[in-house]
Amino acid sequence: MKNKILMLLFAFVCLTATYSCSKLDEKVLDESSVAGLNDKQQAEGIIAPVYAKLEDIFIHTNYFALQEISTDEAILPFRGGTDWGDNGIYLQLHQHENISTDV
Repeated sequence: MKNKILMLLFAFVCLTATYSCSKLDEKVLDESSVAGLNDKQQAEGIIAPVYAKLEDIFIHTNYFALQEISTDEAILPFRGGTDWGDNGIYLQLHQHENISTDV
């Protein structure tokens, strides 16, 4: 008898825990349903908001520099002149020669 009560209680808890609303009035904002767009524009309208937050992650002056250039996963070549040298900070990162005054 005790097992039956526990099973009924377990079934009741499972049913009430998985109960959800069935009449949801949600306004779907679909950018692909805009009239007058070709397939390429529709695809860009769907994909663009997803990747918008990743806009500047892979520019070499952000997270990429600290995580990849400081290891052997990536290098940033310095060919003399003023491009990509950045006063030697990426070379110091790659050679692990950082000191406490580097910011």
